[in-house]
Amino acid sequence: MEESEDYGSEAFFERVAVLMPWKTIASIKLHHQILMEDLNWIKSSTGEFEDIIIKDNDDFEDTMVEEERLKEQVKEHTSRPKKRGVPWTMEEHWSFVMGVDICGKGDWKNISRYFVTSRTPTQVASHAQKFMKRQQKTGAEKHRTTINDIQCFCCDSSPCMFRSSGSLA
Repeated sequence: MEESEDYGSEAFFERVAVLMPWKTIASIKLHHQILMEDLNWIKSSTGEFEDIIIKDNDDFEDTMVEEERLKEQVKEHTSRPKKRGVPWTMEEHWSFVMGVDICGKGDWKNISRYFVTSRTPTQVASHAQKFMKRQQKTGAEKHRTTINDIQCFCCDSSPCMFRSSGSLA
């Protein structure tokens, strides 16, 4: 805020409301008024401490409920639901393997963009870690067959062929 700004002006309250979209201008004005009264009380030092606590509680009880409701509305609009623990489909994994074969290891952004469009680059990178770790294990270390056992074997004369090193049941 600017130094020469009038802290009681309508423009001031509008700028504060932009910074805190969950608050109404009326609640900002009320809060400002209470702060000014508190400052005047402190400067005069004539009031009793209990008076200010009771006064503040009475003034804020109604606005706190409204403020929480508005915060929840803002949160609903700004946050998107997270998909947690959604397993990879066989098609997604095949597309991932083809993307690794064409783009190479580490180009998760392009693999996500062009091959596994239903997943983010971070999700592709996480899947790649699990896939590469699984590929390094020997037969005795593998406990059960998973989607990460599917590999791509390519040769120069034919397109990618997908084969599984175990049966997926």
